[in-house]
Amino acid sequence: GNGKMTMRFLKRSLLDSWKITAGLAMKKVIKDETLCRELFFDEDLNAPDCVSPKDLIQIQGYFERDTVATIDLMDLAKKLPSKYTDENNGRATFLEFGKDASSGSVLPSLVIGAKD
Repeated sequence: GNGKMTMRFLKRSLLDSWKITAGLAMKKVIKDETLCRELFFDEDLNAPDCVSPKDLIQIQGYFERDTVATIDLMDLAKKLPSKYTDENNGRATFLEFGKDASSGSVLPSLVIGAKD
């Protein structure tokens, strides 16, 4: 899905493309403070809105924490498809789409929120 964007980056700068790949896909931003700062923050340590070295280490810790999978896909696959879905269209049978709000039906959207 990102093929065209990736090609634009490669054509523009092979070095920047490598930094992005190494930093994100290879997770180098977790340990490499210089690369982390270059990819995400202002490199000028004297800038008024600069992330302090202490804050950068804390942010790298958040990056590392976020690499841990929080969904057990193998377990989830055992429970799919849900017994509450319509065999013809895969929709949840307990949701009634297309009715007005006064009937108590659910809107055709799903909002999921997370909190630390």
